[in-house]
Amino acid sequence: MVLVARNADKLRTLAGTLVPEHGIKVWAAPADLSDPGAAAGLAGAMTRARRCIDVLVNCAGVLQ
Repeated sequence: MVLVARNADKLRTLAGTLVPEHGIKVWAAPADLSDPGAAAGLAGAMTRARRCIDVLVNCAGVLQ
């Protein structure tokens, strides 16, 4: 699972909860997707890390 949000601390906290509770691999990617080019940068990072994105769930505002 790849988590993306502006707040890196909240992402790391959530990732730290999901891993032991669900036994999944989680990668936290802090990014502000409202910034021009941020989505392309994230897509490039996923490609370089060989992380294939099968499903996108957009939950904007959940981690405010």
